[in-house]
Amino acid sequence: TPISCLIMFFKQLSQFQQLPVDDRLILLKNNIKILLPMLTHLLNTTCGMQILVNHPGPHNINNKIAYASSLFEDIVSDDNKLLIILIVVFLFCPCLFTNESLYDAGNINNHSRQLIKYAYDEYIQLLWYYILEKSLDQEDQAVLTYMKIVTTFLHLQNVTSEIYGIVECSVQVDQLHMMMQSVLHLT
Repeated sequence: TPISCLIMFFKQLSQFQQLPVDDRLILLKNNIKILLPMLTHLLNTTCGMQILVNHPGPHNINNKIAYASSLFEDIVSDDNKLLIILIVVFLFCPCLFTNESLYDAGNINNHSRQLIKYAYDEYIQLLWYYILEKSLDQEDQAVLTYMKIVTTFLHLQNVTSEIYGIVECSVQVDQLHMMMQSVLHLT
């Protein structure tokens, strides 16, 4: 499944592995909604996996899911390296989908907060240097690409918010933590 592929990939990141299991779960739980459409796009380009929409579904949800997965096509058209860097940056982003920062949640210990911040800063810098190199060191072009990424990301947040507003799961958040730990085999 796409989620298990994503988890296996994240397990290869030393910065992710340095976090306690509970903090890894919090990070995933808060950021997976944004990461899944990007992973689906990556699987589509590397494995030929397609989202086929035979029926729009309730409230047009199937079309919205397909649309969310296609949002980064213009930016990362044939550049899976850029998409992977974005996925890692968004993994360590402290406030992707929630209204409050992970740091404000009080659930992540101070050492983990520092590790997450360091990893985020490190991958943001890598992203910038990669974009700058792809822009042949033309800083104006790199800035435009970076701004396009930010704008697309904000749009992706809105679309995924609509999708998850439709889906609204009845599973209690405290039960979800234990279920994710067992299903994802993070220990």
